[in-house]
Amino acid sequence: MIGSLIGGLLGSAIIHYSFPKIDQQMLAQLRSGEAMQAIWSKLDQKEKDKLVSLYMGNPQKDKK
Repeated sequence: MIGSLIGGLLGSAIIHYSFPKIDQQMLAQLRSGEAMQAIWSKLDQKEKDKLVSLYMGNPQKDKK
């Protein structure tokens, strides 16, 4: 029982200090990602391709 308690405390401390703190920029990125997920299925393929090329770069231009 004591071992489980110590293991739980140790595990939670490792997780707490391993992950970065959420700052304003990260929070804004999370919110914009959630918004994109909400509307993605409503976009047509042309709009999806345009957004992908804006965020990821145009793969056709990279090959040239």
